[in-house]
Amino acid sequence: MNDEHSFHKTQVGKNILQMLMFSLYPDEKTIYREYLQNACDSINEALSLKLLPSPEFGCVSIHIDSPNKCIIIEDNGTGIKNSEAEARLKDIAKTSKIDNTNQAGFYGIGRLVGAGYCERLTFMTSSINEEIGSQLSFDVNKLRSIIQDKNNDLEAGEVIDIVTEFTTFIEDKERHYFKVKLEKVLPRYSVLLDEEEVASYLSQVAPIPYSPEFTNNLMIPSIKDSEEKFKTYYEKLNKFRVSTDNYYDLTKLYSLNIDGTGDEIKVLRLFTLTDPIEGDLAWGWYAITQFSKAIPKTDPNTHQIVKTRGIRLRSHNIQIGGEDFFGGTEYFQQPRGNKYFNGEINIIHPEITPTADRSDLAPTDLALKLKDLIKDFFNNEMQKCYEEANKIKNNIKHNFEASQKIEQIQSTSNIDNTQSTDNNIELQKLKRDKEKQEEQLEKSLSTKSHDSEGIKLVKKVYNDLLDKQKNVLSSNTSIKTEPTTNPLNIKNENVNKPKVIDIITEKIELLENNKGTDIADIVKKILTIIDKYQGQVQPKILTSMKNVILDSLIRESI
Repeated sequence: MNDEHSFHKTQVGKNILQMLMFSLYPDEKTIYREYLQNACDSINEALSLKLLPSPEFGCVSIHIDSPNKCIIIEDNGTGIKNSEAEARLKDIAKTSKIDNTNQAGFYGIGRLVGAGYCERLTFMTSSINEEIGSQLSFDVNKLRSIIQDKNNDLEAGEVIDIVTEFTTFIEDKERHYFKVKLEKVLPRYSVLLDEEEVASYLSQVAPIPYSPEFTNNLMIPSIKDSEEKFKTYYEKLNKFRVSTDNYYDLTKLYSLNIDGTGDEIKVLRLFTLTDPIEGDLAWGWYAITQFSKAIPKTDPNTHQIVKTRGIRLRSHNIQIGGEDFFGGTEYFQQPRGNKYFNGEINIIHPEITPTADRSDLAPTDLALKLKDLIKDFFNNEMQKCYEEANKIKNNIKHNFEASQKIEQIQSTSNIDNTQSTDNNIELQKLKRDKEKQEEQLEKSLSTKSHDSEGIKLVKKVYNDLLDKQKNVLSSNTSIKTEPTTNPLNIKNENVNKPKVIDIITEKIELLENNKGTDIADIVKKILTIIDKYQGQVQPKILTSMKNVILDSLIRESI
C-alpha cells in the first residue's frame, strides 16, 4: 500500500471571469451603483485620513460622452498608491475591506463589472504625496476571445495577465482620486449613455442626500420630534455629492407630496427594528399622509413613471434590490401593501450585508431576524395605517352622503313650501342615520391606548383635515353652502404649510454676504438670462447650470 499522497494545486478556471464580468448583473445600469459603492468606500477612507474635511467634500463625477460611446466615473477618495496599484487592480476577490461598519463593498469583485459592457476598461488612480499615477487597462475583446476558446485552458489569473496593460504617468502630488473609464460602450447597452436615464437611476439608488425641501421641511422636524438616536443614525448616512454633466449634485426624488396620488406628506414616522440581544438592526421612516389610494406605477397627471413608490431597503445608503423588494405577500399580508408608501429602511448592523449582486441580503441568522422584524412591523403597524385610513374615509364618505340627502329633501320642500309625510319619514330616518355615522366617525378618529404611533399620526391627519373643513364652513355662515365638496378632496395648500426652502435663493444670499450686493446683482441677472431658455432646455438642466455657477462663485469667495 502506497501512503504517499499526491498534492493537488487548486486552480480557478477562466470561466470565473465570464461570471464576474459578463453574467453577474442582469441590469446594465448596475455598473453605476457598483462603481459608486467603491467610490464611497474610498471617500470614507479619505475622510478618516483627513484628506477631506467633511462628507460634503466627497465627490463622484460621471462624464458621459455619448457620441464617442465613452463613460468616465471619478471620485476624490484616497486613490491607490503606485506600489500597490497593479496588484490591487488585477487581483480578484482579494479585498482589503474588512470593516463593514463604514464600507459598502467587501467582495473585491465590483470593479470588474464594467468589462461586460464595453470594448476597453481602464482604471486610473493617484494617491496623495505621490508624483506618479497608475493605469491598468483591460482589452475586453481579447478577454472575450480567450474565454470563448474552448481549447484554451488558462487559469483566470493567467488570462488577466494576458489581457491587461499596466502603465504609470506623471501626476500632481496633491491629487488623490480613482477613475474608471469605459471605452466603446456596446450598442446594445446604449441606455448607459442616456444621461437622463442614468441620473434618474442614480437618484433612486445612490448614496446621496434628500432634497433641501424634503430635508428641511420633513426629515429634520421629524427627527427633532423623535428619539435622540435618530439624529445620530441620520448623520451617519453616506450623503455624497454625485453629479453627471448636466445634473449637478443629485438628490433623492422624494418631495413634500406623494408622486402619483398628490397626497401631502404631513410628517415622517421614524422607527427602529430591534433585536433584544443585538440591539437596533436597522432604522427607517415612512411618510404619513391621508393614504387616499395605492400609489400607481404611472402618475395620472404627468404620465411619468413614479420613481418613489414603495419602501426601499438600503445599506450604507445604497439601495438593495428595486422598488418591489417588499412587494407581493412575502412581507405585507396584502399584495398592494407596499404600494401605499414612500419610505426607507437603512441597515445599521455591520454583520447584515447584501448579496454580491445587491438583489437581496446575504442569508445570515441576523439578516433573517431583520426580515422577520420587518414583516412584523409592516403587518402590525404599516398595513393597519392604510386600513385605518380607509375606514375613516368610508365613515366620512357615508356621513357626507347622508348630509347631501338631507339637504336635498329640505331644499325640495322649501321650494314647494310643502313636506310630504313620506319625505318627512325619510328625512327623520336620514337624520338618525347621520347621527350614527357621526358617532362612528368620532369613534374611528379617537385615539386608543393600543394604537401604534403610525395610526395615531394617521388619525391626526384626518382630524386636522376635518377641523379645516369646519373652519371653512364657519367662515362662510352668511353664504348658502351646498355640500358638493367632499372633505377628502380639500388640499391644505396655504394653511400651516411649511415654507419650502429655495436652495438657489439661499446660495445667492450666501454669495451676497461673501462678495457684496453688486456681485450678487450681476449673478441674478445672469440667472434671469438662463431662465429665458426655460422652454428650450429641460428645467433640471437649467437648475444644474445655476447650481454650478453659484457653487463655483461661493467656493472662490470663501
